[in-house]
Amino acid sequence: MGELQDLRQAVLPIAAALGRMLIPAEVYLMLQWGEPGARGWGIPMATDIAFVVGFLIMPVFALANAGVPIQAAAFLDPVAIATALGLVIGKPVGILLFSWLAVKFKLARLPEGVNWGVILGGSFLAGIGFTMALFISGLALSGPVLDAAKVGVMAGSALSAIAGMTLLVIFLPKPSPIAGQHTATM
Repeated sequence: MGELQDLRQAVLPIAAALGRMLIPAEVYLMLQWGEPGARGWGIPMATDIAFVVGFLIMPVFALANAGVPIQAAAFLDPVAIATALGLVIGKPVGILLFSWLAVKFKLARLPEGVNWGVILGGSFLAGIGFTMALFISGLALSGPVLDAAKVGVMAGSALSAIAGMTLLVIFLPKPSPIAGQHTATM
């Protein structure tokens, strides 16, 4: 019936999903409580499932469609910072914390062949949030605060993608050479 047939295997993605939603919202709210952007707490919670395909093209496409004028000062706006940190810090911390707690309390176990480094890399990839985060931004905010949130989504998504892909290159097991094949040396 599949790997999630075992309850301890199924609990890990559930715990990670809870952390993926709750902690990014908390990070955002810690930075925006009482401010005009506080209504945007749902932005870093949003998740896109098809996030890596066309990564180099997606940010340009998303920015063009988001209608965001990009200026250096936009990255220093408190709403942009809160949104980016919700994605870059909140997502991985939430996923790691809730996954670790589930494993620690023996509610879940890591899948065979998966280590905490792989979970860390994957947790950063969860911070990539283009379409849904932009959609939530548009529902929650307006005017300059909305523009700042869009900049934060783009910056946070780009940083999350770079960090996640780098960590996965480091931590994913390397395929062993097939017997009889020679590797090219320079």
